[in-house]
Amino acid sequence: MFEKQNEQTNETAASPRTRGRMALGAAVILSAVPALAAAVDQQSMRSLEAYAAAMYGAHGVPVDTGLLYLVVYAVAGTLAILWLVAAVTSWVSRGGAIGAGAFMVVANLATALAMLFVTEYGSPVFPAQWGLLVALPALAGAVAVGLLVRSARRRS
Repeated sequence: MFEKQNEQTNETAASPRTRGRMALGAAVILSAVPALAAAVDQQSMRSLEAYAAAMYGAHGVPVDTGLLYLVVYAVAGTLAILWLVAAVTSWVSRGGAIGAGAFMVVANLATALAMLFVTEYGSPVFPAQWGLLVALPALAGAVAVGLLVRSARRRS
């Protein structure tokens, strides 16, 4: 009796739907990483500030380096909220979670690509590591969507 109950518990814990929900939770957590990295950078090394000062200074343009940090915080905060909505949706509706997750993967990747490739005065506005940090949640989200789709197919 206990073996059968244990098998059902293990099967449920390892189901693609549960792992999909966990991957969406990982996307929420990973979406906060750029903000944490920006906070650490702003309080210690100020590498983003130095990069911006060098890039814009070469063209004689004054720059408010705090604005670049604000952009990173805004992007990370927005992505965290939207990934949280996708994660909560996974508890309500599997189909809704697949749609919300797929939307978030695309939106997250578009944001990361913008941070990687948008240029001003012939130089990227952000160093590459910031765009890569923003792209991390999209990887977890893509895994989550795949697991949720697998779970939906398995159920059919």
